[in-house]
Amino acid sequence: MKKRFFTCVAIATLMVFMVAGPALAESDNYLSGKVGAGYQGMVSDGYFNGISLRGWVNDNFGLEGSVFYGGMSLEVPDGTLAEADLTLFEAKVMFAPIVKSNSRFYLGAKAGYGMINVDFQEDS
Repeated sequence: MKKRFFTCVAIATLMVFMVAGPALAESDNYLSGKVGAGYQGMVSDGYFNGISLRGWVNDNFGLEGSVFYGGMSLEVPDGTLAEADLTLFEAKVMFAPIVKSNSRFYLGAKAGYGMINVDFQEDS
């Protein structure tokens, strides 16, 4: 149940970003060129989803926040089945000493907090 809930939230959030992203990029508004959203996904014996939001306060200073969630099942060599869930929150502060018209070279510091839940079940 928990996996389905987070999967639905990730898909809904991705859809909002996909709809809002082009509108913000094309128009001449305050957020144009200052705010960006991204999605990362991977499927490998499970699934891992990540959503991030980045914004620049001015030309040289920016902030980024990311949320990742994933889950997988695996069998360890002694026949035990394991179910694992990963949740990770990250925050980044960025400083761009070099700013060009289409790019920024930045230095950043990141802090994160993560949780891993593993349940073991004997194979019958």
